[in-house]
Amino acid sequence: MIGATGATGATGATGQAGTNGTNGTNGVTGATGATGATGATGQAGTNGTNGQNGATGATGATGATGQAGTNGTNGATGPTGATGQAGTNGTNGATGPTGATGVAGVTAATVATEQATASTTFTNLTTPGPEVTVTVPSSGNVLVILTASIEVKDNGGFGNMGVSTNGACPGTTEANKNISATVEKSLGLKEAAVAAEDAHVASATYELSGLSAGSHKFIACYETGGSLKEAAFKYRNILVMPLP
Repeated sequence: MIGATGATGATGATGQAGTNGTNGTNGVTGATGATGATGATGQAGTNGTNGQNGATGATGATGATGQAGTNGTNGATGPTGATGQAGTNGTNGATGPTGATGVAGVTAATVATEQATASTTFTNLTTPGPEVTVTVPSSGNVLVILTASIEVKDNGGFGNMGVSTNGACPGTTEANKNISATVEKSLGLKEAAVAAEDAHVASATYELSGLSAGSHKFIACYETGGSLKEAAFKYRNILVMPLP
């Protein structure tokens, strides 16, 4: 038989601590745990109130205008450039067609001698004419001026100075060719029934038309009116001018 356990003896003194053993190697890293759920978004804070705008400052006074600066002096004129070479002359244009022949100038003649007639039809005086030869243009028109000093020898008589275009008195009127002397185209003077014998210088101007183109002899012709009435003509002149 086992005997009873004896009383526990007193605890012995604590022994000195032993030296630390070397660290063991790190164990294998464990797998990363799952990401936790995102927390709820916090409420936005309230905006602070805007501050008041400050008052606009007063506009400052405009400064005085500065004085204008003096104009600079003009620069000296540069020298004249050299004259360029003359260009070549252009070629002459073709000669234009010859213009139509112009009408001849004025032709006139005078007989100064005083001579009278008592013929009641147009006739020559003792000294015929005056007369001129004129080339009538294609227009068939001429201007005639008759001038004379006419003296009617009897009261109530008259004297006429006309013109014929074919060199004879009274001449012949031919359509589109010649015109004979007529009272309608003459220089005339009529003496009053109770007037004294008197001489008058006058002129008459007429356009004659319907003449044939070419040379015509224009001659002055004379007549007086009434039986035994006589008229004298002096300083007789005829002037003929072709018209276009």
